Amino acid sequence: MRLLVVILMFSLLAFSASADDVSMLVKSGDELFRLGRYEEALEKYELALSLSSKDAEIYLKAGRTLNILAEDAVGKYQNEFYTKASDYLSRSLLLDSENYKTHIELARTLIEMGLLTPDWDNASLAKRIKEELDYAMKLDAKEPEEYYLLGLWHRGVRRRSVLWRRPLGLGEASLEGELENMRKAVDMDPGNLLFRLEYAKSLVSAERNDEARVHLRKIISHKSKNDNEKEILKSASEILEKLGGKN
Repeated sequence: MRLLVVILMFSLLAFSASADDVSMLVKSGDELFRLGRYEEALEKYELALSLSSKDAEIYLKAGRTLNILAEDAVGKYQNEFYTKASDYLSRSLLLDSENYKTHIELARTLIEMGLLTPDWDNASLAKRIKEELDYAMKLDAKEPEEYYLLGLWHRGVRRRSVLWRRPLGLGEASLEGELENMRKAVDMDPGNLLFRLEYAKSLVSAERNDEARVHLRKIISHKSKNDNEKEILKSASEILEKLGGKN
């Protein structure tokens, strides 16, 4: 009996130490993520997962970090990042299907993996993305990222002919849907340069060039703070130049 008590005590101590280790690793990962040191942040999150494989929030954080890393990767490395992100985010949803942030992040992953490629033809993927976004909105419809991604969904799907996609249940995708959702994203988060840039692109597609110029000039007037914003400003300047506008 005494031996059993000792074993239980050691087990409790080990569990406590493990829980503390996980907490410290996640906090460290969060700080590294905040500093933009994403590879190091991912290492911390994955170490935490090796100690606690049933934590939906850590899987979400790891998946989100992989999505960011994938943005700067190329070729097979980018695909590997997105594939791993999809795996982590799917595991997170198995543990907690009611976190709208995870549905949004998974939709982003799937859009980047397939829907934005020039020759996509995976109707099942397009449907899955829409399902993720619809469910995210059902849980919380106040997140501008949802509308931005839904705008991208309309943009990606509508590139395929209606004759091809309508029988597959994708007939609702349209330029109007793209414009409406991009506009909502900008209205909800007017300081987000990426949302504004993509909305401007949608306006150009609709041949509403004067409106597009207004948004492009707003972007260009912004004082960039980081490399990502500088790239957005560069893209805005190039589009404005093609439209014959002055910066």
